[in-house]
Amino acid sequence: MREIITLSFGQTAGHINADYFNSQEHYFPLGPKSTSDPAVRFRRGVATDKRTETYNPRLLTWELKGGYGAFQAFNQFYTEGDKSQNEVWNEGQVKEIKEQPVDKNEYQKALDLGQEKASQLNTDTTKRWTDYNRLLHHPKTRHQLDNWLFDPETAPQGIHRGGQQKWTGFDVGVNEWENVLNDDKEYLDSTLRSWVEECDSLGGLNVVVDDSAWAGVAAKILANYRDDFDAKGTVVTWSVEAKPEKKTRETQKNAIQTTMALSQVSSIYIPVSFPTKTPIDADFDPASPWHQAALFGLSVYEPVQLLATQRNGGLSLDAMAALLDTTGERNIVSEVGGSLTDADGDKSTVQYDSKLFQELFLPSRIPPRTPHVFSDLSIARLEDQSDDTNSYQLTQPMPAVSSQPEFTKQFVSSKTRLAVTTKPRRTLLDMAKFVSMYERGDEREEMKQELGDMASKYEHGWEDDSDEDDDY
Repeated sequence: MREIITLSFGQTAGHINADYFNSQEHYFPLGPKSTSDPAVRFRRGVATDKRTETYNPRLLTWELKGGYGAFQAFNQFYTEGDKSQNEVWNEGQVKEIKEQPVDKNEYQKALDLGQEKASQLNTDTTKRWTDYNRLLHHPKTRHQLDNWLFDPETAPQGIHRGGQQKWTGFDVGVNEWENVLNDDKEYLDSTLRSWVEECDSLGGLNVVVDDSAWAGVAAKILANYRDDFDAKGTVVTWSVEAKPEKKTRETQKNAIQTTMALSQVSSIYIPVSFPTKTPIDADFDPASPWHQAALFGLSVYEPVQLLATQRNGGLSLDAMAALLDTTGERNIVSEVGGSLTDADGDKSTVQYDSKLFQELFLPSRIPPRTPHVFSDLSIARLEDQSDDTNSYQLTQPMPAVSSQPEFTKQFVSSKTRLAVTTKPRRTLLDMAKFVSMYERGDEREEMKQELGDMASKYEHGWEDDSDEDDDY
């Protein structure tokens, strides 16, 4: 067995992973007959009554204070009366997270009674991922940054509890991580290590983060993981980019720092941008994180995750990384998309290519070239498989759980594609130019060199530097 641990940073990641793990519940009744092995993504344990067998996601979540809403660490399987949890975990104690109580929505109240209905959820009642989370988590899943506050209405980006500083910017996350380590130098030992060490054969980490300050936190945690735990282990990182109201030097610098740091600590780095317009019917609301996570899950995220859990004919995380990064030097996935087919055979195509590759990082007179594809991965779910050797097939039906939006019910099959292309070259060279023009710090020359070296890995055939305007 090749267990996979998911690290989830912030609300955007929380929505994506709540949707995914909720959908996996759909396969549990199939038991050993299921083509998907639940033990890859779920840890088997025993509740504090020492009798009840439990399955919890192999998942660690990080949130700002207020991010968990009404979601409680302790539940009917893991009780607050035994905080040491020695029966279910052999190392350390559960850290309590205390905050102002948030009332459960109607769906969560009904879920406690086993009477939940899809009609109890809508875009107004799903602002937090915990509003529709269906699964019980181990108490050591939850982690929180107490210096920062989240509220979906008054502080959707997150603010510092001592003022109005927003939870944005790579450096903000790095500084907060340093504060965490100053308070607890053994932080990773008490959080991540116990999850890693209980695995029989760790298949890798699946990381989901956005490009807010969480990117800085995730980059530092992964760098520490590489240094202290597993220098060569597989790490697949999904980075969801928010579309800023306007492009500024600060947002561009943040994009550079995020891209450099996360790609360097990841085996495969998949930056994605959620679309603002899709061919999906009018019921889809692009402003709803619940809707966006469900669409992304159906078309891209869940098929990729399922491929790594197949009992036969699947693809482990390390094999997936080797398939996409054929040289060990090109790990940025620049084309991400999927198509969904409804019962009438009509297809809806959705692209999640990073905005870094959709829009010019710097103004240019040179139109972009048609990209060359170095490698790709295709996944057909209940659809005909292509003849491509890098094409895989899934036979699991589309998930049917009450926590998903109504628009998802129309789709019966899907196709997913990830590709490594020449697109990053131009973007990385633009980033190097930006650093040359605007950075004045001690790291300026080193950043320019690193970005130039990264760009060279995505060259194909004869490349004329004059095509990139002035040399950086």
